[in-house]
Amino acid sequence: MQIIKKNGSLQDFDKAKLERTITAASDSILQRMNSSDASFLAEKVEEKINSIRADKTSSFEIFAIVLYVLKSEGFAPVADSYYNGA
Repeated sequence: MQIIKKNGSLQDFDKAKLERTITAASDSILQRMNSSDASFLAEKVEEKINSIRADKTSSFEIFAIVLYVLKSEGFAPVADSYYNGA
């Protein structure tokens, strides 16, 4: 899957990068997340993206889906941290 970045360039989807970003958002509020939680959440995000678009999506859409997944999986404080840090 390709990601359309803010500047219009294309980048391959990187699940590991998403896991690091989610972990950083949780660390910033001292709500430590183990690697299996971050992996699970990143997988949920990837599944949601693939259910909407399989080939290309925007970084804005990924941002919104990450917020949705974090909140729906019970990580609302992490979602707030993610939102404020992006």
